[in-house]
Amino acid sequence: MTPVNSSINTVEAIFWLLAICYVIVGLTINVLEQFLPGFIRRLLFYGKISGNGSSKGDLMTLLLVPKSWFRHFYLFATIWGSIVLVVTVRTFSTGQIFTLFSDFLQYACGNQRTVQTTSLETIVGLLMLYFHILVRCFETHFTQVFSKKATMNLIQYLNSFFYYFGVVTLLVCNSQGFVPGSSPSQLRLQDISWRLVVCIVVFIFASYNQFRSHTILANLRRDRSGRVTTEGHFLPTGGFFELVSSPHMLFECLIYLSIFGVIYRNSSWLAILALVAANQVTMAYETHLWYRKNFPNYPLRRRALIPFVF
Repeated sequence: MTPVNSSINTVEAIFWLLAICYVIVGLTINVLEQFLPGFIRRLLFYGKISGNGSSKGDLMTLLLVPKSWFRHFYLFATIWGSIVLVVTVRTFSTGQIFTLFSDFLQYACGNQRTVQTTSLETIVGLLMLYFHILVRCFETHFTQVFSKKATMNLIQYLNSFFYYFGVVTLLVCNSQGFVPGSSPSQLRLQDISWRLVVCIVVFIFASYNQFRSHTILANLRRDRSGRVTTEGHFLPTGGFFELVSSPHMLFECLIYLSIFGVIYRNSSWLAILALVAANQVTMAYETHLWYRKNFPNYPLRRRALIPFVF
């Protein structure tokens, strides 16, 4: 843990490290995969693009867990997000932060933090992130259909807990009321700017279309009555699937960009954007290659992540 007198934001530093590692490993796989052992791909990817079929006898098989365990870290994110939201509302309404939470931020994010976001920006950004977490928790429990054969490795599983711990923590750590010596500002509706309104509209648009994309994928494995009839992979159509192979990943990026638009002065969240971009771009590209390989008549007009561009 970070010493109390340290200026290092440990959580932010780990996010930057993960983003850099993701880019390096992803590029290495893309260029040199034929020379690499199979476990390297399974270290970075999960599900259908992880190459599970060639993992027998591989030490990595000892570290594989069901992909359906996605539900676990979204439950954790919901609990952690609820705690931080309650602490934030209490801090902003009373002007006093819990000593325990203040000490936690000192250890996790250092004591050299400066005020970079207002109380209004923080509460709006936190509510947006919390809503996103709740939707993903709902989707993984009631919408998505996970194949029993789909896996991810234990490192990815544990890293996801840290990820959701970190995104919530870094959102509030540089806010008025949470930086040592600062006080929260008054929350007033008249202070809501057009920037915040635009960001909220983009967030709603992206959230709706991500949910719709996940529903389209889930319905490929259900009959008209909603009963799961298969765990196979099929060609998704409709919605933004007509333009890109992974619209849910496109809208994940838009969701995080819209939240960052609200708290844009929070430099710690640049590390989160870097990791999200590295992860989603790499996953989307590999998913696109998988579709093209497994569906000979795959629509040529579809791009991997960004319509008409990439």
